[in-house]
Amino acid sequence: MGSVDRLPEETSIDDLVVRRWTVDDLEALHAAIGENVEHLRPRMPWIAEEPKPLAGRRALVQGWSDAWANGGDVVMGIWREGAVVGATGLHHRGWPDGPEIGFWVDHRHLGQGIATRSSRALTDLALTLAGVDAVYLTHDRTNLASRRVPEKLGYTWLGEAAVTDPSKVAPADDGVLGRWRMARADWPPAAP
Repeated sequence: MGSVDRLPEETSIDDLVVRRWTVDDLEALHAAIGENVEHLRPRMPWIAEEPKPLAGRRALVQGWSDAWANGGDVVMGIWREGAVVGATGLHHRGWPDGPEIGFWVDHRHLGQGIATRSSRALTDLALTLAGVDAVYLTHDRTNLASRRVPEKLGYTWLGEAAVTDPSKVAPADDGVLGRWRMARADWPPAAP
């Protein structure tokens, strides 16, 4: 997708605001990751690079902003009442007809439907774009909590596939992805 078809940068659902990280959010992002390092370590391969210094995080956020502005991924915070309760995003990961959703939820806010609601909002948002005919979600097959998100949203099960890059496998994962797809034609429109 070119910059004209840039992924949307903000949406909301219920009490959640889902919006693109900017350098203005640097300290909130830094604190949220710092407070969740041990919670995320088993399931998020990128957490191996933590703790990251604030200057390194600034460069990362600026890179995300530049990528988004050029039609790349959008990496977003999930906010409730001005506090970070997780993170999510729409990522171009090689699917032919749409982006993939990724997410994590703050350890103090588990079991509140945050991943499901933010994934619903991002599915709605992505399917408003010309050229996006589907949205995908993947998870390690051992991550049953993540599996519940596409199941609840009615995504179609595509089967399993082995991760080909060992650096993308987190310590608690077995390296086999469960893969899900929501086609535009199968997605219910957002409630008024």
